[in-house]
Amino acid sequence: MKFLVLLGCVLVSGLAAAQSYSVGIAGAYGDDIEEPGVNLRAYYNLKNDRICFGPEFTVFRTRSKTVGNEEEEVSLFEVNVNLHYIFELTEKLGVYPLTGVNFSREKVEVGSLEEAEEEWGVNLGLGAHYAVGKFTVFTEYDHLFSELNQNSFLLGVFFTFGKGGEKTME
Repeated sequence: MKFLVLLGCVLVSGLAAAQSYSVGIAGAYGDDIEEPGVNLRAYYNLKNDRICFGPEFTVFRTRSKTVGNEEEEVSLFEVNVNLHYIFELTEKLGVYPLTGVNFSREKVEVGSLEEAEEEWGVNLGLGAHYAVGKFTVFTEYDHLFSELNQNSFLLGVFFTFGKGGEKTME
């Protein structure tokens, strides 16, 4: 519940201060769950679109394998609130470090037994983007530091709305 209150405060304060905002979708791969996933995000852009922050949601495909005579299924989702600072290398190309707070939930089912683990952690990573008008293609790498450690790789696109003009962030 505390996380939802924090997320709500971030969203409301972001809307008030944002020069523009971006929504996007990405393909993701997590090296711990060893499955692809989908990442959805909404970012608020400040300071000429150089600073951006916002929530993300990633869900990974369920991993299934046989353990002994029983089927094991592992599912995982993550909720992040990340912050980026963009270093523009050219008018269209930028790179950025990222940091943020993570909440992950992993569920393991073996036969009739089910166990879930929920953990808080910190994300640290790097990204790059290439802007084409209000569309931006991006790629990111981040490492999750928690009891559910994982490296994630993303490739996606987002669209920027608002006062940011043709400049975008990520």
